[in-house]
Amino acid sequence: MTSAAPLSPTTRGVSKLSQRIRRLQAFEAWGAEAVVDFETVLGSDAMKQHNDYLRQILSLMNEAEAHSKALRTALLDELPYVIQEKKLSLWTRFWRLVFGGR
Repeated sequence: MTSAAPLSPTTRGVSKLSQRIRRLQAFEAWGAEAVVDFETVLGSDAMKQHNDYLRQILSLMNEAEAHSKALRTALLDELPYVIQEKKLSLWTRFWRLVFGGR
């Protein structure tokens, strides 16, 4: 940013360059990554148990998704028959509205 390169901010005369550099440095310091070795901190048994839980959750989610797809397929296969059986004709609804009854 402070070089003499033809398109550098210094050469182009960017205003308040030192202030911008300080802001960038503060941002870089704030966003510095910290590497945490969870197995060392928490212990290998705790991490193994945690990973086992994750595997169980993923397995259950896959089972639930497969079951949901099977239910959806069964519902779509049966839906036309259920609607035809349950839906009253316009004439029947009119008759019941006017004269009562089931």
